[in-house]
Amino acid sequence: MRLLSLERFPTVEDNNSVLYLLEIELGCDALDYTERVAEYVFLQRDKMQEKDAQLFYPRGMGWKKEAAVHVIIAVDREGQRLHRFIEKMEQNFKESLEVDFHLVIVHSGKTGLDIERILHDTSLQKYKIKQLEGKFSWTRAINTGVKLVEDSQGMVLTSDVHMDLQASIFEDCRKVRFIVLGSVRKFCS
Repeated sequence: MRLLSLERFPTVEDNNSVLYLLEIELGCDALDYTERVAEYVFLQRDKMQEKDAQLFYPRGMGWKKEAAVHVIIAVDREGQRLHRFIEKMEQNFKESLEVDFHLVIVHSGKTGLDIERILHDTSLQKYKIKQLEGKFSWTRAINTGVKLVEDSQGMVLTSDVHMDLQASIFEDCRKVRFIVLGSVRKFCS
């Protein structure tokens, strides 16, 4: 077992406890396999100095560790950058062994690329492409992308083709308690 990170979060509850996000790597020597585990846990303040202090799970936290992550990209006339972004997302997808990642691309039609063919030739299996009609606007493109997300329990991450997202982006999104959206639709109205 190896401790990867320990983050402390302020709590507003007056229950004499501290909230932590604990990330550990567990290994099984017999299988030559490691697994990363991330959990939110509480520790009672008055027991912090004790050698046998107990951690416990928060009740009703509503953290969805397996939520789908929908990355929305709006792009106008930036075909080469979009191509590099898709290559990087495919690399992240393979590196992180992600199973529930969706890429949503909303474009102006002026990218100079056959986006469908490029995505078809990658290992990315869950994607949607939409060409925006009329004059291109990033706000309209992002809102259109959000409307394409049918998963009301999923998380929406908007990015830009200039961003260099790390392989941990999917896991990092899920760890943030406040990013889980109750309903994607309410942000489109």
